[in-house]
Amino acid sequence: MAIETISTLQELPPLGAASCDLTPEEIAKKSVDRFNELATAKYMAGQNEHGGCLVDKVCLAHMEEEVLDIWHYLQALKIRLGE
Repeated sequence: MAIETISTLQELPPLGAASCDLTPEEIAKKSVDRFNELATAKYMAGQNEHGGCLVDKVCLAHMEEEVLDIWHYLQALKIRLGE
């Protein structure tokens, strides 16, 4: 199964059209590899933009904002998938 990056939810295949021939271990590896690729780049971009030590700057208000963003992304995807 080829893994492709999509830009919009409209690019998702219909739920019944997707199939997967990967083992759970292969799925986990792809997931972790993708996370590592994206997380490092995003973190370093944030460092370039904001500077300083994240440990000294982190606060609950910012975490709440990020949780709300991911909540909306999840709900939009569920609507797209008809759930």
